[in-house]
Amino acid sequence: MVQPFPRPVTALRHGRFPALNRAELIGGLLHASRDPEAAAEILYEALRGTVPISEALQEHQLEPALVAIAEHELASEDDVEKLRWCRAGAAWVLGRRSAPTSSQMWEPVVTYPPSLRLPMGTERATGETLVTVIRAARSVIRIVSPFVDREAIDYLSGAITGAASRGAATSLVLTRSERSVAAARYADERFRTLVPQPMIRFASEHTLWPHLKVVTVDGSSAYVGSANFTGAALAGRNLELGVLVRGSGVALIDNVLDLIALEPQESR
Repeated sequence: MVQPFPRPVTALRHGRFPALNRAELIGGLLHASRDPEAAAEILYEALRGTVPISEALQEHQLEPALVAIAEHELASEDDVEKLRWCRAGAAWVLGRRSAPTSSQMWEPVVTYPPSLRLPMGTERATGETLVTVIRAARSVIRIVSPFVDREAIDYLSGAITGAASRGAATSLVLTRSERSVAAARYADERFRTLVPQPMIRFASEHTLWPHLKVVTVDGSSAYVGSANFTGAALAGRNLELGVLVRGSGVALIDNVLDLIALEPQESR
């Protein structure tokens, strides 16, 4: 995954860029473009005044504020220098994208109404993210959510069933409520033929109340966010925000989940 680009905030605030940072300035402007080299060329034409800046913004997802800063910064330069810095910015982006990434990665995840486009820079919706990580499970799936409903169980049942066929064991921890008890019984019936059969437990009311909304898979991938295990949270009727985490940090998340005290298994 491409790491987010650091913005040169101090220079932005003061409205000036040392020459050394010009490539980074243009790179920060071009970083959201799928084709930074093509975006650099059209930015150059926009800075020369031969292409409307609005066209460059629309076609290559360039931010107006950064375009204005680049325009101001390069206003005194001739066309040769403008082209040089635009191409240097594209090279900066390509260099960043080709650099080795950290073993710890994360991506933003949102629940958003299906009729609207995801916010710029966001490529993952909550429901599809959970389906994707659960489908990839090989050994253990852990789901913790205060609230659950039948719609969410139906939504993820295919992924859980597929994971079980590979031997992955699912555990689901809920907090006790009338709706959660009904949903747990529904899940028991829905998954009763699976081997291994998902284990559904309630958090003890006599200890810390787990307000966590977390899914971890095989100790290597995890969703952490605001979305409960409900249809509204997964399918787009709520606004939810979370992150998909991969790497060594997932083990720490599992350690936190181990702190949840459970009711006796027979209490349901």
